[in-house]
Amino acid sequence: MKIRDTARGVPLPLDREDRHLLDFACRWLPFGGARSGDVLVEFGLTPAGYRARVAGLLSNPEIQAMVPSHIDLLRRSFGDARSSGH
Repeated sequence: MKIRDTARGVPLPLDREDRHLLDFACRWLPFGGARSGDVLVEFGLTPAGYRARVAGLLSNPEIQAMVPSHIDLLRRSFGDARSSGH
């Protein structure tokens, strides 16, 4: 599942790593999220760092306005990561 502006069918204005991070999170969402080992290998992040990065991206109003509906699921899953420290 690629993160795109569904209205125009073009990639969002994110850098390549951020887009990869959101694509990765979307890909793992149906399975209850990525395993910590996969996150470490793919991004070099701890689970808490990964959750905080995804939550930070999802808090961007530009992304909220442009992404497909599955982002709502990600926001529910990752939205509280920055405040809870998980």
